[in-house]
Amino acid sequence: AGAVRRPRAWSDRYGLLLWVLGLALVMNVIRDLFRFVQGYLVETTVFRAIMDIRCELYDTTLRLPLSHYSGQGASDPTSRLIVDTAGIARGLVALFGKSMVEPGKLVAAFVVAMLLHWELTLLACAVGPPAFLLIRMLGKLMRRASKRALESRAEMLGALEETLGGIRVVKAYTMEDVERSRFRGIHRRLYKQIKRIAAADSATPPAVEALGIAAATGAAALAGYWVFYQGLDKDIFLGLLAVLAAMFDPVRKLSQVATRFYAADAAAQRVFELRDRQGESDAPGARDLPRHTGSIEFRDVNFTYPKATRPALRKVNLSIRQGECLAIVGAKG
Repeated sequence: AGAVRRPRAWSDRYGLLLWVLGLALVMNVIRDLFRFVQGYLVETTVFRAIMDIRCELYDTTLRLPLSHYSGQGASDPTSRLIVDTAGIARGLVALFGKSMVEPGKLVAAFVVAMLLHWELTLLACAVGPPAFLLIRMLGKLMRRASKRALESRAEMLGALEETLGGIRVVKAYTMEDVERSRFRGIHRRLYKQIKRIAAADSATPPAVEALGIAAATGAAALAGYWVFYQGLDKDIFLGLLAVLAAMFDPVRKLSQVATRFYAADAAAQRVFELRDRQGESDAPGARDLPRHTGSIEFRDVNFTYPKATRPALRKVNLSIRQGECLAIVGAKG
């Protein structure tokens, strides 16, 4: 028996299949390349901006008067410079990472849906105002909780700095239990705020998705009525459902970006609050003093710590000759 010859059309279809698969492979490679470039540019640009903010904030901390550190210590500006700026970076990465792609998807899906059936599309978009109000409410909760969490982190850093910096005093007076209890109390307050942040962050996408499904269900029910009783084309009905599903997916992703941006806003408020503080400056008409060559004399010196009720020094008279070193030691060393 002779060999069965395959129709030439089969080989033509197989060649077309290979061409389509090759084109799909090339398109995926190009897409992944653009994703890499986008991620790289976003990460490096954000870090560059944060680096400039940190350097500017560091310059501000150097210009602050000593009274600022005697009242609050160094833990608060340290936390703002490191922890809070990292929170800003996370918000910017989330914002520029997804907001560069998802709005385009949303607009494209909306245009296609309007072309298919503008009345049903506008009906489905009625979920927009409730979704906006929900995101705004959860975002405010996120911002308040994030700000308190950042304050607790600064307090935790201060407690750690005080304990380890004065570890000899802690051990000498057997204060380990007191410091341990204080540190755990700070952590409990931080955990309380973290739970609120997690609740707001986790609730936003499901809540927005539920609103979207409710709107799509209402639009589908009305479209089904028009299909059965008004003669609406079934292809338009099915295509509209697919496009509406594609339209609500970027909305869900952008809602999560919005809540995280509120968290970054809380960090930014603390950072720029410190940056805007006034540093030390010379009094009007101040002049440079020449290098001192004689003795230093203090007469009737009084000194009171900020927020203290009793002076630490009262009417102190002291004369120090050039080259001498003198230390005034109090009860706490």
